[in-house]
Amino acid sequence: MGSTEFPYGIQNQPGGSGTIEGMGQSSWTSYDYATYAANLRCLLLEKLAPDGRCQRCGRKPRTITRLQIDHVHGRTWDITKVNRWTRAKRYWQEFNDGVALRALCKKCNAGYRPKRMQPDEATVREAA
Repeated sequence: MGSTEFPYGIQNQPGGSGTIEGMGQSSWTSYDYATYAANLRCLLLEKLAPDGRCQRCGRKPRTITRLQIDHVHGRTWDITKVNRWTRAKRYWQEFNDGVALRALCKKCNAGYRPKRMQPDEATVREAA
């Protein structure tokens, strides 16, 4: 992966190169990582939806944190296999690489999820 441009010139995880105000890696707790990831997510949501509205239905939630980041053409990675910090980094990498992202409310984002295909009973019996 190439260089990723994060807001405020941060280019790596907290404690690595590009740390904030010289904080060493040992200074960061899991709470710091989670808070920092949440802040990165909010900054990206502000870029995706400057008016704070869902890009599908136009509703405006009470806070921008209630919006969700949607991949227009689907994700290529499993969101459940990465932590918050890695997710925030990936969202920013994809945003900088030009991947089509948008901010949707929870209801609209749930409506866009592809349904899981149920295995055909005949196929399951043949495999057994």
